[in-house]
Amino acid sequence: MTIPLLMVAMKVIWNFGLPYAMLKHPEKKGWSIFPLIECAPLLASMAVAWMAGLGGDYSPGRIGFVGGLAIVVSYLHLLLAPIGYGIVVHGILGEKHD
Repeated sequence: MTIPLLMVAMKVIWNFGLPYAMLKHPEKKGWSIFPLIECAPLLASMAVAWMAGLGGDYSPGRIGFVGGLAIVVSYLHLLLAPIGYGIVVHGILGEKHD
């Protein structure tokens, strides 16, 4: 159960860093997002927790809730960070700052 959870955590961390890497190197193409990389290990961790009969913080429901929330928040950040950057750099109406 620990390895799939670590895989989920690593992909969520990747999602948090990806917009900054994209902004730092806009000339590079080929960035991709792939939600299955987070969801499959999360579901595997939930299945293992269910088969093991774990409860409390390691119950399948808690793992699913916290893991799902982390995935959703990381994708929201992935979407909103570049928008915030654009507003700061170009202004709300797209005006250039010298």
